Amino acid sequence: MTEKIAELANHPKWEVRKACAEALCYGTAPAAMTELQRLTEDAMPYVQQAALKSIREARKITTKVYEKHDPTAERLFALIKKMNPRNVREAYAAALQVGQIFYRELAGITTHELKTSTVLISDLADQLVKLTQEGNLEEIKENRAKLRRSVDDLLKIVYGLSDLSCEPNKSEWFFLDPVIIQAAQEAQTSYADVEVVYYPPSRESKLLGDQTFLIVALRNLIINAMEASPPGKKVVMTTKHKEGSIEISIQDQGMGMTDQQIVKAFKPFSSTKKDKGGMGMGIPVAQKIIHFDFGGELRYESEVGKGTKVFVELPMSQEVPL
Repeated sequence: MTEKIAELANHPKWEVRKACAEALCYGTAPAAMTELQRLTEDAMPYVQQAALKSIREARKITTKVYEKHDPTAERLFALIKKMNPRNVREAYAAALQVGQIFYRELAGITTHELKTSTVLISDLADQLVKLTQEGNLEEIKENRAKLRRSVDDLLKIVYGLSDLSCEPNKSEWFFLDPVIIQAAQEAQTSYADVEVVYYPPSRESKLLGDQTFLIVALRNLIINAMEASPPGKKVVMTTKHKEGSIEISIQDQGMGMTDQQIVKAFKPFSSTKKDKGGMGMGIPVAQKIIHFDFGGELRYESEVGKGTKVFVELPMSQEVPL
């Protein structure tokens, strides 16, 4: 299987080479590692980033907590292992089956959320018609406010799904610090009672991609940290350079999470703050942008009673323009 993917890694389309670089993370060494080292020198930065990420992943001993304890992921891994694809065509068929499982899961929970919202809106609309006929102005005003909140919740679901499915509009070099600062400022407008403190690195960094997407991802993560922290506390952000990447950390002052709660946080619509307007799309959208659009990694470290720390690791291209 590794040999077949290595052959495809010379494909003229960079999208195919990038996919091969991601797949070789699970290939057999040393053949896979040799091919990944070659792809780090690819002409397309996206391929370079994918190869560097795969090399880092391949060298790790432990898996991420949300992968290790995720029953859906375990079921998919078992399915792929059972298939034991012998050629590219079979591997493609296996990938389609894996995609269908995730699609069914997302479609199921999305349908449930949409049904819940639309039924509530329909009921409120019926009540509003009845109250209008009766002429009860006070109850009409209250009902209209409830209807407005329900419509806003429905729009959050739609916008969240849109963010989850969108592809980057453009790819360009940008400085990271202004992106972090803008994300923090946008988050601060919603939660003024929790301060965000940012400690920048000793030297500036440049990344390649769609910076508007990264702002969305970081803003979602910062808002989650602010929501978890009591009023008057601080959310602390730092960045530091690592070999071939830069790491952003976000530390909240909340109550922390168990491994099971972290796993659940990566599932769409699994918010524990729905009574406060949360839709549970912040982390899934951030994961999609960081992992798929930037070739990076999102991971959580948490201890109940001691808060949660989020790490965003983004690969840096070897060739950076001045």
